Amino acid sequence: MSGILRLSTKYHVQPLRQKCINLLTPKIPTTYIWFKGLNHGRGKRYSDFPVDICFQIINLAREANVPELLPFAFYLCARLPTNLVLNGTSAAVLSWKDRAICLAGRAELLHAQRTISYSPFIDIQQSASCETRPSPCVSKIPATTRIAWERRIFVEIHTLEICSSMPMKRHVCTPCVEHAMLQHREGCEQVWNMLPGIFQLGSWEDIRKTQNR
Repeated sequence: MSGILRLSTKYHVQPLRQKCINLLTPKIPTTYIWFKGLNHGRGKRYSDFPVDICFQIINLAREANVPELLPFAFYLCARLPTNLVLNGTSAAVLSWKDRAICLAGRAELLHAQRTISYSPFIDIQQSASCETRPSPCVSKIPATTRIAWERRIFVEIHTLEICSSMPMKRHVCTPCVEHAMLQHREGCEQVWNMLPGIFQLGSWEDIRKTQNR
């Protein structure tokens, strides 16, 4: 299919090109609704996207002007070890520009993780229905537990992954847990909307306009 997409793009055979795109896009998340399925056990999961395939998706999307495939592929690549991103594999290597974009995006993902999608689990806000008001129940979280969780947030990239339960929830009352989980889910969606910009692709709207030229 990749060969047909490249040829149909090169020779401006739009119906054939669009057919190839229509077959590719359902396999790679391009909307938040699609992406959420990965977090609930439906369809493919991260482990189903081999490294070679991630690199090949980026190279194909660049060559055939299908930028809609790029944000999620870059997200997967940003989670890989630096040496692997820089050196590629025997089957696929990224351009130097895309290697740089991937590594710069990793730093932005970690920042978004700390300040947006996982912030509710670090800077825990007291719910209006907190069961220990006026004293916040979050003050009961042991310092060592909080520090260990914060360290994890700064090291591992799971910026878009929706937690099924709140870390440290045994130290926090139910209303505060529910409040944090709601903020976390909203934060994940916010970062998804930011994803193209994190990898220097503009917005999702910009991507679709470019692809349809």
